[in-house]
Amino acid sequence: MPRCSYSARPSLKAASCACPTETATILDVAEELAALKSKVFQLQREAITLKSSIPGSRLHWRSRTDRLSILRNHVNDMGRMLASLEEMKPTATNPQQAAIETAWPQLVAIADQVRTQSNW
Repeated sequence: MPRCSYSARPSLKAASCACPTETATILDVAEELAALKSKVFQLQREAITLKSSIPGSRLHWRSRTDRLSILRNHVNDMGRMLASLEEMKPTATNPQQAAIETAWPQLVAIADQVRTQSNW
């Protein structure tokens, strides 16, 4: 959910906003994109840990299941973050909008990979 607050910098407020607390600002979008990027790094770290323990390892099935569960949670969190960003998109700059649009197919691909590994 966007963290909206009145900004003393009118150039960063949404031009079509009747009430400044109802619409996200460019800074809100930037903060949410930064949070998404952080979540991506967490997901990558967890995926690397899981991948490094698979070949010829004796990873217990519960450990593998726990790691996959963590990955699924990261993917779900990222989906919620992107849904929030999608709502903020009209206020976003062109590069921010492009980042949001690019993230969706990447998230779907990651979700498919996690789903495939879960059915292993």
